[in-house]
Amino acid sequence: MAKSFTAWREEKKAERKSRGELFLADWLSKNKAGDAEVREVIRLCEEYRSPGREDRGLDHFDYIEAIDDIMRVMREGIDEYSGNRLFDMLSYADLKRVRQCLSCNRWLFALDPRQRHCTPKCRDSFRMNTAKYRERKKEHMRRLRRIDKERRARQSALHESGSPKRG
Repeated sequence: MAKSFTAWREEKKAERKSRGELFLADWLSKNKAGDAEVREVIRLCEEYRSPGREDRGLDHFDYIEAIDDIMRVMREGIDEYSGNRLFDMLSYADLKRVRQCLSCNRWLFALDPRQRHCTPKCRDSFRMNTAKYRERKKEHMRRLRRIDKERRARQSALHESGSPKRG
């Protein structure tokens, strides 16, 4: 059965959104973008999406060039691939997912809405520095030391009683 035009248009919009988001995520992960750069990209995206953009006398090429001045992803002039990705990012990327890592404060695009850290290493170091984790680890080590002490006591008792060792 053929898709309706509306369904086809929504599918293409979702595809462009994900392309723009992946482009932004890739740029944030490969470049150690500064706070001011990322905030300016977010501001430009929000300004581009706001009503009355035409009243300011700017078209979408002006926004693409302004973002490229920050991101520096296009070669000489406007190449089609990068221009399309920047346009997708300007138009569709979910800016609520752009955030700073809780461990190292690097900027990231959360591909999963629950993502709070840029790498598993940052996530683990953040988790290991919580009081809850340290308390749980301390309790686990106490239990392991107690088990080891009991095992040594049993071995010592067997050895002292002269029982043959089991291998």
